[in-house]
Formats: sequence, C-alpha cells, structure tokens
Amino acid sequence: MFGQKIEELTRANDKCSQYIVKREQEHRQREKTSLNFQQFDETKRKYNDEIHRLYDQIAKQNQQQMLLIDEHQKQIEQLKNTYDQRYRILLDEWKIYNNDLHDNNTKLKTKLKEYEKTIVQLRYHIINLQIEYLQNGGNSNKLLQLTNEIK
Repeated sequence: MFGQKIEELTRANDKCSQYIVKREQEHRQREKTSLNFQQFDETKRKYNDEIHRLYDQIAKQNQQQMLLIDEHQKQIEQLKNTYDQRYRILLDEWKIYNNDLHDNNTKLKTKLKEYEKTIVQLRYHIINLQIEYLQNGGNSNKLLQLTNEIK
C-alpha cells in the first residue's frame, strides 16, 4: 500500500518536473518572438506563478512521501520487535524443554543404576540360596531348571 502511494507521488512529481521543463521551453520560445514588454512581463509573471505553484505541490508531495516512509519504518520496527519477542519466548520454552529432558534423562540413568544394582544383589542372593539348597541335600537338576526359568 505504501509502495503504491510512493510510486503515485513519484509519478506526479515527475509529471510536474516535465511540465516545468515544457513551460520553460515555451517561455524561451516566446522570448525569441517579438513581444512587447507588457505582454512579456505578464507572461513571465504567469510562468513564475505556475512554477511556484508546482514547486509547492512537489514540496507537499515530498512531505507526504516522507510521512509514508516514516510510517512504514515504524511498522517495520514494530514487526521486528514482535518477531524478536516471539523468538525469545520460543527460545526460552525450548531451553525449559531441553532442561526437563536433561533432568528426566538424569533421573532415568539413576533409576537404571539402582535397578542394575538390585539385579546384581538378587543374583547374589539366588546364588547363596542355591549353595544353601545344595548344602542341605537338594537336587542339582531341579536347581538348574529353576535357574534357567529365572534368567
């Protein structure tokens, strides 16, 4: 929208400049002809008035262009700030998620070590029970079947 408005103002500015050049050329053309001083002064005054009017119009258009550019830059800055803010929020959420994963991983590793320790202790107790069973006259074939089922 702003780009279109700027292009319109630029085209109008170019047209005004072309008009001024055209009028100056016409003015020079008329100077070459023999006009009396009164006609010359009146024509000169008209051209000067027109030139001043066109310059004023160009100045107003330039001012409008500057206002549009300023407004556009403010909108860009707002969008940039919004983007930066959302990016920071997303990054913070990702860090929290990553920390949670790390904590969970640490807890799981700790539990795994505890379970492995428990398994080692259970195996130790099973071996002691097997030895005790055999010492009390138990059947070694039956003991092997139980051991295979446990594993």
